[in-house]
Amino acid sequence: MIGHALKRAAQLEVVAALALLGDDVMARRLSWCMEARVGRRHGAPWPHRLCRSAGCSWCGRSLVMRWWRGLKQWIMEMGEQITLVEIPLGQDGDLRTQVRRLRRRLRDLRDRHARCSGFHRWRSVAFAGLVSANNRALIMVSHKDITRRELHALLEQHLGPVSLSDLGEATPSTMFPASVASSIAHARRGVEPLRVIILPQRLFTHDTSRYLDPLPVVF
Repeated sequence: MIGHALKRAAQLEVVAALALLGDDVMARRLSWCMEARVGRRHGAPWPHRLCRSAGCSWCGRSLVMRWWRGLKQWIMEMGEQITLVEIPLGQDGDLRTQVRRLRRRLRDLRDRHARCSGFHRWRSVAFAGLVSANNRALIMVSHKDITRRELHALLEQHLGPVSLSDLGEATPSTMFPASVASSIAHARRGVEPLRVIILPQRLFTHDTSRYLDPLPVVF
């Protein structure tokens, strides 16, 4: 558990970075939130001036953990075969660009294999996760029709070294550098810049029985 002193020091850096970006409104919101958090006495009601920004040292952790628990519950409802995949992000581009690129690569990789003859099992694969502060994405994968060995081989072939494990109690870290946290706060998009969700492909059945009824005739 990170103490108030370390969080305050990190928050001051984020506020300074937001000021350099010219976002004085968000800088003030994070400053007010920091003062309210640090000044709150144990057992006292929570202050109203909370920024609720994903770039905040306090609110960011709460937002990320709520989303993580929700994504975990959703992915577990998809089936029994769930694997946690840790994917390193690249060094080029900002965080939002890297996350958009990862979403696109995972979706295209799944869809490309789902279209191949004999690989329709990939249609049911779904991804859900968040980016962690250690420049890695923690992605939960539902793959009820795919073995973990197949999943590992495909991801490693196209994404480089990845590590797979049981879901367990792993959670993403939220202590981002000030430059990253300020860009998240500046975006005002909650955890969207950190979030990766790829829904399974929907399977449609073509029901032709309704075409067997006679067409209406108008006189």
